[in-house]
Amino acid sequence: MTNNKLNPNWVTGFTDAEGCFMINITKRETNKSGWQIRPCFQIKLHIKYKDLLLKIRSFFSEVGIIVTNYNYNFAVYAIHSLNDIRNIIISHFKNYPLISQKYGDFIIVNNIVELMNKGEHLNKKGIIKIITLKSVLNKGLSYNLKIYFPDIVKTNKVKKPNANIFINIYYNWIAGFFSGDGCFSISIYKSDNHKIGYSNTANYIYSTFKRWSFV
Repeated sequence: MTNNKLNPNWVTGFTDAEGCFMINITKRETNKSGWQIRPCFQIKLHIKYKDLLLKIRSFFSEVGIIVTNYNYNFAVYAIHSLNDIRNIIISHFKNYPLISQKYGDFIIVNNIVELMNKGEHLNKKGIIKIITLKSVLNKGLSYNLKIYFPDIVKTNKVKKPNANIFINIYYNWIAGFFSGDGCFSISIYKSDNHKIGYSNTANYIYSTFKRWSFV
């Protein structure tokens, strides 16, 4: 029987390229704290790669959902459950660490999940801690959160951890990263030195590494 299970280092590499760690915070009057906190792990791809998302979901014990949007041709694999984030997603990336700046996002989300495990998302003091951490996650706080928590924007001294570059890089991680962010290319250009008037370069692999930060 063929083993179709993805390599864990490949999954981490692909996540470094295409994954996203988020904390969704919305006003909710029915909650004791007045706010709803939801951690989220997601991977968004063109809809033609939905089968790959199915394999990734299978790798993560079939937790989470896959949503397709045929109008805009994309599919999203997302996990929102706090227990699944803690027990499956965080557990995986602790054992198979991210390397790019996604590592910083993961650490921030992990810290918020730890606060939630202690029940700190149920009181105002804990909400402040969580929103302070969220302010350095991805694009920072939304406009509405900045309005509700102006002091966090003014006094926040939290810094996102840098890229996790001081670990071993496995070839399966490289394969996963380039599967998400790499490219094979041939360049053809005009050349008077060749009989047919054109020349080309050899195939090469290219990645922007736009998600890396080392400072």
